[in-house]
Amino acid sequence: IFTFFGRPHRIPRSRAHSTKERLRKNLIELEKFKEGKEFVYFTAIDSDDMFHKDAVQEIQCCDYKDNGALYYPNTYVLDLRTQKMIDYYTKLKFCLPFYTLLFRGETFFDHEKHFEVIKNLENHLLVTRAFDAFRLKNGMCMMTIHGYNASSRWGTVEKKRKVNGEEKLKVLKDFGLNNLKKNVDKQ
Repeated sequence: IFTFFGRPHRIPRSRAHSTKERLRKNLIELEKFKEGKEFVYFTAIDSDDMFHKDAVQEIQCCDYKDNGALYYPNTYVLDLRTQKMIDYYTKLKFCLPFYTLLFRGETFFDHEKHFEVIKNLENHLLVTRAFDAFRLKNGMCMMTIHGYNASSRWGTVEKKRKVNGEEKLKVLKDFGLNNLKKNVDKQ
């Protein structure tokens, strides 16, 4: 489901009323999906990030729990300019921007109830603190670096494990990126 009124969760330094209004507008767009939805698994993803071909299936197989969230503890990072790739993993108790919030249907589609669930979630880093978060398996998401990123920079991530050769080719294939330049295993 794509919406066009900005992120339907808190944005750092935003006022609560602007978050509520943005959420209300987003949920109006989603009304046509409301019928018969006992649970909604809300997965936010930035337009320059991606999931592994099996990630949606993994998310959908998880059981619902109140105040629940699912998150991926690592991400591949691909610099689109140089085609260098690393496996980025954090040992800290914060969440990368690949997470899913679990809602009861009636809570998700009611902007007031929905806001009560997310009001303290200013960014993805707080998901594991604000929710009863379940860790999903590694290797299921990818961030791209392209020179126009708002916060991700290659210099902040390049000291993690490099991904090269056959492993890199397999990762690219699993993310549907088979058509990148043929010299990827040299990077």
